[in-house]
Amino acid sequence: MTKVEFFQGSTSLGVDTGSPYSVTWSNVSAGSYSLTAIATDNEGATTTSSAVSITVSGSGGTPAWEPNVSYNVGDKVTYGGKTYSCRQSHTSQVGWEPSNAPALWQEVLGKKTVSSENAVLKEFALYQNSPNPFNPTTNIRFSLDKAGKVTLKIYNYKGESVKTVFDNFSLDSGIYSQKIDMSDMSSGVYIVVIEHNGRRLMNKMMLVK
Repeated sequence: MTKVEFFQGSTSLGVDTGSPYSVTWSNVSAGSYSLTAIATDNEGATTTSSAVSITVSGSGGTPAWEPNVSYNVGDKVTYGGKTYSCRQSHTSQVGWEPSNAPALWQEVLGKKTVSSENAVLKEFALYQNSPNPFNPTTNIRFSLDKAGKVTLKIYNYKGESVKTVFDNFSLDSGIYSQKIDMSDMSSGVYIVVIEHNGRRLMNKMMLVK
């Protein structure tokens, strides 16, 4: 063996030419990573190792956000170099990353927890999704004039519910933007319906693949 080169994805982390082969990876942001190593023998032939998945926690021992994890109110995670506090108990899913789901997470700054949206509108409104038309993700933006239970669902043109974003979630007044992924749906017109404290609003949006 003449050398071993280590990679994170397609990015080289370094080369070691002496056994035992290792690399030091510094200033790593919190998150999940896939690492591989390529070994070169004395004849120049190379062998690539199986990928190894690792999770790097944030400072202070705060774990990194991960999908398919059950989080409770008050749990803290790191994501994208920031720390967030859980607002609603839930099981995380791809698309519900803290920066994309202000209804579920609040950014923590020092000892003060602040909402990712500070402005409070004195109206109950459902704004046009953006982008529209879209493929396959879009952002649904709405404002609440008072705290209460919120249900947000997507319906097809037949009036059938095809996706539930929030189901009777308790939210404070304020502005919210929720990213949704419609990659499992076919092209067409869909209806966004939001219900809040006995009131109901709806908008059309178009998925074009």
